[in-house]
Amino acid sequence: MNLKKIAGMCKTAGSFYVTNIVNDDGEVTDQWVILGPAAYRVGNMGLTANMLARFAGIKDTQLSSYVLKDAGLSQKHTEPGSVSGNDRPHSRWA
Repeated sequence: MNLKKIAGMCKTAGSFYVTNIVNDDGEVTDQWVILGPAAYRVGNMGLTANMLARFAGIKDTQLSSYVLKDAGLSQKHTEPGSVSGNDRPHSRWA
């Protein structure tokens, strides 16, 4: 899905949430835009929630009406098999 469509969906939802996947050296290796239960990979383009909001056409005077959040997640917690037992996220549909 292209970034413009993702930005538009975030604008409609009223929130811009960018998660950075960070390696042990503190470098961002990947980025995801989180929108409700969905996550969209956008690669590693140095994107911030503010930049995504601007890409969606949100002006400075409108920013306070939206939720903007940047978060970091350690890469070791995103590798297959790294989450087990009680550490597993619970699905609201399960």
